[in-house]
Amino acid sequence: MGFYVSIAYIEQARDSPSEIQKVNTLLISLLDDQTNQKKSMSLENASQGSCMGVSQIDMTPQLSVRDPLCPTTTKGRPKIASRIRSSLEAPKKRTCSYCQGLDHYATSCSKRKTDESLEET
Repeated sequence: MGFYVSIAYIEQARDSPSEIQKVNTLLISLLDDQTNQKKSMSLENASQGSCMGVSQIDMTPQLSVRDPLCPTTTKGRPKIASRIRSSLEAPKKRTCSYCQGLDHYATSCSKRKTDESLEET
């Protein structure tokens, strides 16, 4: 949709104020049409761009980050025994690494204490 105004017509209308007013209104309406077309084109492009953005947002999975429900496994040795012992399993017997006796460890070994006291004197 365009208006064609020849330069010759403008030159002829130069001497008549009414003709200049007609040309002026014609040019103003032409400019208004051009700006309206540009606005409608930009709105169409913006609406297409926003629709694409919405569809892309809808296609992305919704991720929610929460604290874990149960304790997670960490690196290193576990603080608590992870193996549940059977009731049929016999309990371990304490053996001394110094005298190989049962029911005590080297820290509470009476033989080691007496030997150390003899060595000191």
